[in-house]
Amino acid sequence: LNRIFDDTQMEKLILSMFENNLNVTRTAQAVYMHRNTVINKLEYIKQETGLNLQKFTDAACMYWLLKAK
Repeated sequence: LNRIFDDTQMEKLILSMFENNLNVTRTAQAVYMHRNTVINKLEYIKQETGLNLQKFTDAACMYWLLKAK
């Protein structure tokens, strides 16, 4: 988790996912990234943490991990 939380771009992406109700297209627009780039970064997060931010329960876990940081 440290590699993800230390990367400010990843943290911004994760927070934007929450602000946009886990919608990848709106998140991509909000962070000025291509939709496929956002999907690739979400896949990286999934590989590193085992949490899929496109699933509500996993996203909720990530949300609380970020808040506890």
